[in-house]
Amino acid sequence: GETSWKEPALFLIARSCQRDGNYQKAAENFKQLLNLAPQSPKAYEYRSRYGEVLFLLKDYAGAASELKASLDTFPPTTSAGLKGDIAYKLGQTFFLAGSYAESADALKSFIGQYSQHKALADALFLLVETQEKLKDFTGAIQSCSQIIDKFPQSRWYYPALARRGRLSFNKGDYSA
Repeated sequence: GETSWKEPALFLIARSCQRDGNYQKAAENFKQLLNLAPQSPKAYEYRSRYGEVLFLLKDYAGAASELKASLDTFPPTTSAGLKGDIAYKLGQTFFLAGSYAESADALKSFIGQYSQHKALADALFLLVETQEKLKDFTGAIQSCSQIIDKFPQSRWYYPALARRGRLSFNKGDYSA
């Protein structure tokens, strides 16, 4: 029927708007697409792309909702890299929304599930930031230690070293 040709056409229009940087128009098209075909086998992809666009529009609450829904509905055959990208973006989104407890949970889940992901060091440093916001200084020190131990070549090595020293000093541990 009508949905059969509208769905791929609307997806192409939304993606084109997204690629061109017209995020507001892309968001409108992705939302329309999800309203048109909420049970589509591709709905998880529509949600993840809609979430990405909302993220770029700084609608972090909307982005978190769509990214989480996307993660929850990914088919089992989806690549771990793509799932990991979305899982990390969810942690970032919660952080930018000021939902630090949810950010910490999402980042810990990402770190546990995607131990080979290219953004692992970035996620660990964002977790340090999140743990500091939550006043979980012990957790932040442990996360800094993970960066130092596992990622000595990363851009976060020296910031983690400095942060761990400051956090340890502030806790009264002068040995770090």
